[in-house]
Amino acid sequence: MKTFTLFLTLLFVTNCTFAEKKWPKVYDSSNSKWIDLEEVEEILQKQRVVFVGEKHGHRWGHRVERMLLEMYWNVRGDVTVGMEMFERDTQHVLDGYVRGEVSEEFLMRNTRPWKNYKTDYRPLVEFAKDMRLSVLAMNAPRRYASFVAKNKEEILFAMPNKEQTFMAQKITAPKDLYLEKFKEAMRGMPDSMISSYYRAQCFKDNTMAKSMAVLLAMKPRTNIIAYMGSFHSDSRLGTVQRFSAMVPRVKPLVISIIPVESENIEDVEQYKSLGDLIFFAPENLNKTKGPTSHPHTKGKNPVNPHTKGKVPVNPHTKGKNPVNPHTKGKNPVNPHTKGKNSVNPHTKGKNPVNPHTKGKVPVNPHTKEKTPANPHTSEETSANTQTEEKTSTSLDIKKEVNEKTAENPHTKKEVAKENADNVVEKENKSQTKDNDSREQSDEVDNSDNKKENNNKEKA
Repeated sequence: MKTFTLFLTLLFVTNCTFAEKKWPKVYDSSNSKWIDLEEVEEILQKQRVVFVGEKHGHRWGHRVERMLLEMYWNVRGDVTVGMEMFERDTQHVLDGYVRGEVSEEFLMRNTRPWKNYKTDYRPLVEFAKDMRLSVLAMNAPRRYASFVAKNKEEILFAMPNKEQTFMAQKITAPKDLYLEKFKEAMRGMPDSMISSYYRAQCFKDNTMAKSMAVLLAMKPRTNIIAYMGSFHSDSRLGTVQRFSAMVPRVKPLVISIIPVESENIEDVEQYKSLGDLIFFAPENLNKTKGPTSHPHTKGKNPVNPHTKGKVPVNPHTKGKNPVNPHTKGKNPVNPHTKGKNSVNPHTKGKNPVNPHTKGKVPVNPHTKEKTPANPHTSEETSANTQTEEKTSTSLDIKKEVNEKTAENPHTKKEVAKENADNVVEKENKSQTKDNDSREQSDEVDNSDNKKENNNKEKA
């Protein structure tokens, strides 16, 4: 059964798009030579603990991981799949899923899976479930690592005992090659932040190494193949370094998966220090620099041999803008308005009237359009006002006569002056007559008042 399953796996890998290039290509760093998959299987058979370092978004690398899991299970039997992608506090949910006790929907809802879980990591979990293998959630909870990055470590170690089991009790952050590589990866970040983030990185390394060490102590006969980002395992640093310190009797095998552009791998020696076995796999298919150029154009825009790169000219217009024969270059007129501005059918060109005022100026209800009279002012004030109005009127008329005279260049200034004086004299006579009539009216009123008083005295 195992042999048949392994055969299917190898058939899947070799029959893929890059089958003719014999992917993956494997380099044995210890012996400085290229090896085939049969030799890889022989090496795996001798290892109790295997670290597989990946680039998280490398699709071909995840296919290699699935193949390695099946090969390792075929030669070792009892295998536990360790995964950085699951956090320690979700272990009970993960156990329930691989045992078939909870649904995949429940797993996804309660384990905070990575975004690429279904495409890249689900095959590992499903294989473990089908073969009834254990899956180890190795990583520290993200909220705990966040405390370390924010220099709040005292909060972690004050947590209840149950929470303490989800993380390492000690953070080791040596100032060695691992720190130098971390600084290079975080180039451009302030030194204070690099120091805090480095401790958070080491906190994850300590936690993953501790989870593996505890599992080996609880299950002495089990074997572990642990999947993580290559930064945690390359050059036997990070998690590998901490695990070796915790379990010195076990020497793990370190595998690093490298994405490459072509089958011709130059200077392979530069990768030797990354691990014991270096797997080379093609870069993602969708990671291209642009569309493939046509072999005849070599990436250049093709030139029409008839126009020789020039814009063709319409022989009928000879480069001029064509004129619409119906408008003959004129702006078309709307047949409904016939060039006139359209009138609003509701207002018919008139300014809309406020329905509340009906076009009238609103009146103050307290004054009712009348100017409030001053009780201390006599009727003489109103008479003076009328006199002032008539005087101003005569001045306006005189001004108007002068303007009309100025308009006629043949009219003499003396005529204009005489006309203006006549108008003013007429206005003065009219004003005198009004004053005389007003005085007569006042005398009549006074005589009436005297008669009324005499009558009252006689009575």
